[in-house]
Amino acid sequence: NPSYLIRSTVRATGLTPHGHVLRARLGHARHLLLDGAPAVEAAIAAGFCDQAHLIRHFRRHFGVTPGALIRH
Repeated sequence: NPSYLIRSTVRATGLTPHGHVLRARLGHARHLLLDGAPAVEAAIAAGFCDQAHLIRHFRRHFGVTPGALIRH
């Protein structure tokens, strides 16, 4: 049952399966950005539909925009 799997995952880890996937994608994008990839390329490579989608999730997760991460 999908609902049971989701509840069990949240109970055990604090994240939904989608949350785990999103966290992995954001980590991949962060790695690419720190290696010098442009934000639009990092977004596509990490599975985001566009740069704006990456920026929105990146800011929520890390508390800074990709541009701010690169500048510091």
